[in-house]
This record gives sequence, C-alpha cells and structure tokens, in this order.
Amino acid sequence: DLGSIEPGKAADLLVLDANPLDNIRNSMAIRYVMKAGRLLEGSTLNEVWPTTRAFPTPYWVREQRALQGLERR
Repeated sequence: DLGSIEPGKAADLLVLDANPLDNIRNSMAIRYVMKAGRLLEGSTLNEVWPTTRAFPTPYWVREQRALQGLERR
C-alpha cells in the first residue's frame, strides 16, 4: 500500500509552487495537499477532489465567535 505513487496505493504528499532546494523558504509555498486520497487546496484546505467541499470552520473559531456574540449583549 505504501512506498511509491501508483493507482490503488495510499499517498500523502505536498505539491509546492517552488523548489525548496533552491530556497528552503519555498517549502512554505504549498499549492495542494494529498491526504488519504483526497486533494486539498494548500491555502484553504478546501477539498477539490474527489468531491468539492469547503473546509469546516474549526471549533475554536466557532467558540470565539459565540463568545463575542455574548459579549456584545
């Protein structure tokens, strides 16, 4: 299941916009993330393949928004 990139095998990988061998800071230029067979946008973590789906709002953001709503009352 692991060790090479072929159809039917599991792979977690990053697609970068620039070569990190040219400059280590290029390792921060993440275009896509492949995790457990799903392709995600690097900047948003929205799923783009096999389905299109927005990354859910993390619980800590939802909690912070709820607290801010209580403080305004």
